[in-house]
Amino acid sequence: NMSQTVAVTGIQDAPYYTRCNTCHSGPEVDFVIVMQRASNTDRTSLTLAPTGNQPAYVGGSSAATATTAGIAALVWATNPSQSRTHVLNRLKQAAQIYPSRSSEFGWGLIAAAAAVN
Repeated sequence: NMSQTVAVTGIQDAPYYTRCNTCHSGPEVDFVIVMQRASNTDRTSLTLAPTGNQPAYVGGSSAATATTAGIAALVWATNPSQSRTHVLNRLKQAAQIYPSRSSEFGWGLIAAAAAVN
């Protein structure tokens, strides 16, 4: 039992929720982040260059988890006295599927601006 864990995975940038090629789905998932884009041949998300000035691309559930942690940090930064529960509730309420919950994609894709505001 890992009740304190927030599980995140990636989805494709598509009209419907579709698991990305290197991601997972299932009842444990709480949130999703777009990690596979349709607008370039690599199809993954742009990231800072590991060296030099040439940007790179990254995808998968690990990158989706880091992105969600960043959104949670932005929510928490707006009011540092908020509890973990309050921050999670803000993320849930800003997710596309809320107040429902998908058996494969949890609360869905988080609207970061809505979660912060």
